[in-house]
Amino acid sequence: MIISSLDSVNILLKKSEMFLNSAEGNIERKLYDVACFEADQAAQLFLKAYILKFMGFVPRTHSIRTLLGHLASALKINKKTVTRFVSDHRSDLIMLEVAYIRSRYSGEAYNRQDAKKCVEVAEKVIELVKRVVVTL
Repeated sequence: MIISSLDSVNILLKKSEMFLNSAEGNIERKLYDVACFEADQAAQLFLKAYILKFMGFVPRTHSIRTLLGHLASALKINKKTVTRFVSDHRSDLIMLEVAYIRSRYSGEAYNRQDAKKCVEVAEKVIELVKRVVVTL
């Protein structure tokens, strides 16, 4: 089976949406660690979809900040908007990146407030990407 780049982009976007919806549901189910992991996945997949669309490859990284850097490189007109976002939200982005590992491997657990923050940050990343790519 051959999948086109456009199909791959759409699949990644759909997976991003599913992870974000699942994260929100898992907060209500009190599965906070899972919600944090899924929020990170939603942001990663959304970014990777647009990097694939504009650059033709999917970076092998889990770092939201690195992915935002790749996206900024692909953008001609909104590059400063992305770099400003990374600078302004650095600590939140780091928190979301850490959730990727900590939610699965750490002896520490996330709470409701943490999970809600992870989802909020993922939503901000997704909204940023929507805002900067719509003008292209």
